[in-house]
Amino acid sequence: MTSDEHKLRRNTDPLPSHLAASAIVPKLTTHELFARDRVAESPGLTARELDRRFKPNGDRVIGKRLLGCEKKGWVRRGKIRRCSISGRLSATWYPNDARQPTLIDDVPAAPTLSESLLF
Repeated sequence: MTSDEHKLRRNTDPLPSHLAASAIVPKLTTHELFARDRVAESPGLTARELDRRFKPNGDRVIGKRLLGCEKKGWVRRGKIRRCSISGRLSATWYPNDARQPTLIDDVPAAPTLSESLLF
């Protein structure tokens, strides 16, 4: 039993759940490796942008696997900006070896104390 398999089931789960967890682990790993490689190819994109670029059929395989990749240390979150697909503020993703600053773009800055006293 691998640690990933253990996270997908509880000791109290019935046998079919144990078997399903064993069967799904290789597929999850394949999807995580796919997501990791796509981030390396196109660093600085949001999850939705990555999915649109590499899975244009609407399948969100990459976005669903980025958290697992982050936990394994393969990718990291970068700056936050407005996603060109959803229009929402979203994290950008980078391979863990790329050193990009974590900033917030496209968000109005909060007024300073001196600016707020002017109003």
